[in-house]
Amino acid sequence: MAMDDIVRRTSGIEPKVTSAKMNHGVVPKTHPTSRSRKRGNQVDRKATPSTDPGKGADKEKDKEGVVAKSRGWEPWSRQSIKEFYNALKQFGKDFDAIQKHIVQKSKTDRKNYDQVRNFYYNTWGKISPRIDLSDIDAPKEAKELFILINYGEWQQRTNYLKIHGKLVTNFTELVRKG
Repeated sequence: MAMDDIVRRTSGIEPKVTSAKMNHGVVPKTHPTSRSRKRGNQVDRKATPSTDPGKGADKEKDKEGVVAKSRGWEPWSRQSIKEFYNALKQFGKDFDAIQKHIVQKSKTDRKNYDQVRNFYYNTWGKISPRIDLSDIDAPKEAKELFILINYGEWQQRTNYLKIHGKLVTNFTELVRKG
């Protein structure tokens, strides 16, 4: 009598591992309710649609069925950037008010709160290493806001020229004099 039959008769419980022939090289079969997955039961994650709105939403199929990844957000136009800096002067670091101002002024460029916030911090991250205002006695947030407002002025005056090399001293002079 096999050990499995004895366990079944005495306890009434099915064993987790059913015995196959105990030949050399044969792996015992697993019970269907065990946690290990069988190759046939695996789910192809690429074939199933994503339920998360953030994932997979940025992919579109063209006529040939090729999946092309598109941008999740529209790039910032010069008009939107100009309105961002105008709103920054007016509202300060109030991202919600800046976002509403941009939407109100531009009917085509719809920017949400996260886009405005990301644009602010990404711009600050680009500018902050280049400018040293440690000798000015003001709170950090005030310096940050003042530099970003002046950066908006810089972009309008120089036709969106990036700050590098000798231009850093010119920009620093603009920030110091206002």
